[in-house]
Formats: sequence, structure tokens, C-alpha cells
Amino acid sequence: MDGYEKLYVCTKEKEYPIYIYDTFSALTSLFYNFELTNKKVFVVTDSNVSKLYAEEFFKSISEVTSEAYSFEIGENEEYKSLDEVLKVYAFCVENKIDKTSIIIALGGGIVCDVAGYVAATLMRGLTFIQVPTTISSQVESSISGKVVVNYAGQKNIIGTHYYPKFVYINIATVTTLPRSSLIGGLLRMLRAGLAWNEKYVNFIIQNQERIKCLDPEAVSGLLYGACSIRAEIFTKAEREPRIKDVLRFGNRFAYGFESVSNYAISHDSALAIGCYASLCLSSMSGRISKEEFALVASVYKFFNIQSFVTGYSAEEVYEHMLLDKKASEYSNTFILLHKIGDAYATSTARKEEIIEALKMVIQ
Repeated sequence: MDGYEKLYVCTKEKEYPIYIYDTFSALTSLFYNFELTNKKVFVVTDSNVSKLYAEEFFKSISEVTSEAYSFEIGENEEYKSLDEVLKVYAFCVENKIDKTSIIIALGGGIVCDVAGYVAATLMRGLTFIQVPTTISSQVESSISGKVVVNYAGQKNIIGTHYYPKFVYINIATVTTLPRSSLIGGLLRMLRAGLAWNEKYVNFIIQNQERIKCLDPEAVSGLLYGACSIRAEIFTKAEREPRIKDVLRFGNRFAYGFESVSNYAISHDSALAIGCYASLCLSSMSGRISKEEFALVASVYKFFNIQSFVTGYSAEEVYEHMLLDKKASEYSNTFILLHKIGDAYATSTARKEEIIEALKMVIQ
């Protein structure tokens, strides 16, 4: 059975497929293909996703299991916690989970992390299936294998790597995302292309209207391309770990904007501005051409991606960038572009250049 789109994530530990469809209906065939029928299924989701998709989802697996249970967690970051994990443990044990049972994550990044951590740790590891419903979880969480939770006020401090049996993306879920999530997801996909694959950026530019209208074929191509880029990078990173650094394009600036605003600027907004500032810094000394800069700026404008902020000075944002706890790890490294699709790490950017780039995104 061929998927609407299909690609593989290959790691030393495991190779697993990502399927991209426009409904949930193909799940039935996949359960048969992977010999996962007649087992208990425990679905971790959230109230919003459950309201939108639970009926269709459970109907799609009704032929392959007579015992399917659903547990809803909260939608906010505070629920990505050990307390929530313990609640899922209790629910599973209460419903007599066994070693052959399946854990499914149906939701965004928080759901995927909590469900993945449960699957990795309960009964020393259970079959795990990811059904991500946000763009960030579809193109990021589905690739990394990381399952992490927060503890004692620190983000992502507890976790492990645990890979799914397969990932199932239903592109119809994209159509119900709020606009802010759509733009945030698009920015992440554009960033991956800017750092690694010029053809993918060209695909976005050539299909702007169709993407904006959420044309299914265009959205499928968009998600497939972003997943392919990250899968390729993560595969190569097993031999050359620092290759993954290119995916941090925009992060140094983003941290500064989040920090200086005491997180009043959302992560998605900070990342969008941070990527634009990185483009500005890349354009200095001819690192990327004026034409390439204008091309990316036109994408920002077309999709109304945030490229500037008000109310702060370049100097104070710069000072907050220096507080980034990861700065020492990366030796004050910036990820910049030689050209579209060709990112590189450098620690030679001068303070004057960084300040000038910040001034270009602060009005």
C-alpha cells in the first residue's frame, strides 16, 4: 500500500516511515501491515484535538482493535510534566495495559512528548505511534526521536530518545490550526529550506498562492519537503553531529528577543524576527546577495510573517543575547547563510555587525 506521500527516517537505532495522507482512513491498512491488530490501544490527546478529530480517528481504527482508550491532557506547556505522565501511567494500569499494547500520540508537541515518554518508560518500552496534528510536531517532533518533559521549572530537563513504529500525518489537521500556528509552522519549514535546501525554498515561492489557500497537494509537498530535510540532516548528524547546528538558524537572535521582553514576545514571533535578523547579518559583507535577501523578504511579506519589533533598543537585545545559556556551548556561534540553502556556523561576527542587524529589525 502506497501512501499519499512516504519517506523514511534512518538512524543507527531504527528506521521508520512517515506517511502523509489527507484523511485518517489509511490507518486501518497500516495496522494490518505492521501486524498491530487485536491489541489494546491507548490514545493520548488533548481536549481541542479530541473535539475535532476523535470520532474520525477512533472510527479509522475500530476495525483493528476492540479495546481503544483515550486520555486527554491539557494543551499548555505546564502539562508537559512528570505529574501528567504519572496520570497517564495510572490510567493505563487501571485499564490493564500489557506489553503488547500500543501508545498513540494524537496531537501537537506537548502530547507527542508526554505520550512518547510514557511509551518509552512504561513496561520498559511499548509500541509507539505518532499522529502529530500541528506543523511543528509534524516536521520537527516526528524526526528527532526526543521525548522530553519539564521539571522544577526547567524545560525539557527529563527525557530520552524513543522512536515510533511509524508517523502518520493527516494534512487535513493543518486546515483547523489557528493562523498564528500556521504562520509559525510555515516559518519553521522556510527556515529548514534556507539552511539546507534551495529547491525547497523555490517550491515555497512558486506555490505561495496554493500554500496560502491550503491546497492539499501543496500542503502535502510542503510537509514532505520539510520532513525530508530534517530526516536527511539527522541521518548525516550521526556521523557529523555538528551538522544539526544549521537548524539553529535564527535562534541566537530569537533568544535575545524573548529574554528582553520577559517572554512577552512569543517563541514563534521571536524566531521569525530572529531568522530575519540572521538574514540581515548574512547579507553584510556579501554573505548572501541582495537578490536573495529580497527574495526571502518577499516571502515574509506575502505570508505576513513578522520581521520587526518595536519598543526595544538594539543594545539591550544584544546584552540579553549574551545571557543565552547555550551561548557558551556554541562559543558565541551564529548560524548564517553563504547563500539560500547553504548555512554555516561562525563565531567571527563582530558586535558592530550584530548591532546593525538588530537595528534592521527594530523600529
